[in-house]
Amino acid sequence: MAGRAQIGAGLPSGWAWTHIEEICDVNPQTNIDNVPSTSRVAFVPMAAVGELSGQINVEARRPLSAVAKGFTRFLTGDVIFAKITPCMENGKIAIVPAVPFAIAFGSTEFHVLRPRQGVDSRYVFYYLIQDRFRSDARRSMTGAVGQQRVPTSFVKLAPMPIAPTRNQKRIVAKIDELFGEIEAGEQELEKAREGLEAYRRSLLKAAVTGELTRDWRAKNPQKETGADFLTRILDARHAAWEKREIAKLEAKGQKPKDDAWKRRYVQPQQPDTSGLPELPQGWVWASVDQIAYLIQYGSSEKCGADHPGVPVLRMANLQDGELDYSNLKYLPRNHPEFPDLLLEGGDVVFNRTNSAELVGKTAVYDGAISPCSFASYLIRLKLCGVRPKYFSYFLNSVFGRAWVRSVKSQQVGQANVSGGKLKSLCVPIPPEREQDEIIRAVENGFEAAQEIFRNESTWGMIERFRQSILTTAFSGQLVPQDPSDEPASVLLERLRAAKAVSAEPKRRAAKKSPPRRNARPKQPRSKPLEGIAK
Repeated sequence: MAGRAQIGAGLPSGWAWTHIEEICDVNPQTNIDNVPSTSRVAFVPMAAVGELSGQINVEARRPLSAVAKGFTRFLTGDVIFAKITPCMENGKIAIVPAVPFAIAFGSTEFHVLRPRQGVDSRYVFYYLIQDRFRSDARRSMTGAVGQQRVPTSFVKLAPMPIAPTRNQKRIVAKIDELFGEIEAGEQELEKAREGLEAYRRSLLKAAVTGELTRDWRAKNPQKETGADFLTRILDARHAAWEKREIAKLEAKGQKPKDDAWKRRYVQPQQPDTSGLPELPQGWVWASVDQIAYLIQYGSSEKCGADHPGVPVLRMANLQDGELDYSNLKYLPRNHPEFPDLLLEGGDVVFNRTNSAELVGKTAVYDGAISPCSFASYLIRLKLCGVRPKYFSYFLNSVFGRAWVRSVKSQQVGQANVSGGKLKSLCVPIPPEREQDEIIRAVENGFEAAQEIFRNESTWGMIERFRQSILTTAFSGQLVPQDPSDEPASVLLERLRAAKAVSAEPKRRAAKKSPPRRNARPKQPRSKPLEGIAK
């Protein structure tokens, strides 16, 4: 066992190395004779225990008759330790608080450690939540994959440094104090995270209403009207459509014979601007149908995890307005829908089907992985006259999210926004130079806000700091040593003596064996009676 090598390592005077079974009863028998049979007792499922926090919910109640058999029993003050993967690795460990009848029942996937007199429960708890201890426990696991467990033998024989009893209490108090300060810092960071999300929403709202670039417009007045700008957009849309149609014919080895193919062009639907607010100078309302010359559904072909192949973006790959290229699925390179369904840099990807909260997520494909395709729950848009990032900002803003909520259709467990509905969405379009300025300002704002969270040391350092405190504590360096404390060796001798005394009646009882079946009763030896004359 990896941890046993620690035995004999240097410790402060008065400390001692021991094994957990010497200072705790491991999975002890717990008598329930004093609990009334009609009682409702505390019940602790695995989900009721927090990860590394020591939090435990003991509010649940069950009839004693329902849990007396087949469940783990533990007393107030016991330390429970998840033995099954992944709960053990995640640190589901806690001290049982005060409960009715001082007894609780729970999952059979808990080991129970009952500290003996002179051993502080929190001292044991803090030792167990160390990464080092749980790493050793993980290496000791046995069983099938997905159902591996820490054996009782590991827990019993795991080495542990034991401090004098009074020193244990000082160590625990200091850890509590330091962890409390860390927790306060975490709460502040969480508030900052929530503030970051509010800031992002505020920034996008200002971006698509023109508030963000108000001063910029004052210094850079536009000569072109919004109506003129829209005319240019529509001309560009028509030209882009024709270019794509010619490319399709050429891909088939054909050439246009006349202008008949041009008559297939469908004029985009006009935006319904009734009730919409007035826009800044040079801006214009346009429907998505007007600014997109292609609105296309992705592939419904079943993807696989095999690589090499062409990666296929799915709804899980859209996160917070960005594309996450992890956890990809693939289609064969010779898939018949290629190259028609291959993405190009600048394509906008819209999540048309998802949960009600997440449907409508939007991001821009930047060509980071090429070739790349997209699945049927996504829609690809190719835009004219509108910067893809600006369009994504609008759909991810409070206005875009509100529109999605207003038009989504709800199915069993899923919400949907069709391509037809997407075409009718009205978008406020700034002049192209102002779009570029909006993108620059938003990206700078996001960059500044994310800086505190991007650095792993802000979040990852918190847990590393906790572990550092624990390492320091169990090496005897966290609090000063008091020479007047009773040495741990004396405590251990007392615990061993008490254990030997409690085990003696059991050994005597074990010597008495029941009489063999059908055995003749043993006759007492005859003994001369003293004091009687012969």
